[in-house]
Amino acid sequence: MSPWRVNAFNPNIDGTRKQHFEQARKIFLVRFKIAENTLAEPDPKFVFYHESIRLTET
Repeated sequence: MSPWRVNAFNPNIDGTRKQHFEQARKIFLVRFKIAENTLAEPDPKFVFYHESIRLTET
């Protein structure tokens, strides 16, 4: 995920926080699908993706 998108979450500098979260969620969902197809289940990235998706949904 691009650092500029993560940085845009916090201060809402450009007034488009919701759009940044929506784009981030889409990116995390794609990355999660890739992980499902390429990583073994106990990989810590699954926890990271689950948490990241949850955060972008709230």
